[in-house]
Amino acid sequence: MEGTELIEIISQELNKYPHITYYSSTLAKLTIKRNSIEGFDIVLETGVRENTLYFDSFHFHYENDDRETEELFNQIVMAIFGYIRIKVFSKKGHEYKWQLQKLDQEGNWYDDATMSIINLDVFSETEVKYLRNTPPSAES
Repeated sequence: MEGTELIEIISQELNKYPHITYYSSTLAKLTIKRNSIEGFDIVLETGVRENTLYFDSFHFHYENDDRETEELFNQIVMAIFGYIRIKVFSKKGHEYKWQLQKLDQEGNWYDDATMSIINLDVFSETEVKYLRNTPPSAES
């Protein structure tokens, strides 16, 4: 699926939720704004060979095939509706690790993927915060 087509399909679905703010700054980029201070922006950048999906500082790369495009759609839906959150680790205000967590059917969060950068500050206290979008309603 071509990048502009992918963005168009997602935009059509987002139109069902008028309080969700989103925009395309280019034909190849779609930004869905967080809906609360505790949330995170969702950014999709499309390319010829792959698409990149960002949840705050966490990101995924997806090939341009049907299976991975479906997975990308599912991740976006789960993030918009609050079934995904980002656990952010920092020291002295500097973020260094991000864990993508998913909500299971029993209401428990589990770690799905982790990204990090090297942090040599082993003595400072680790601070943890959670970023999660508030589930929208179709009526709002």
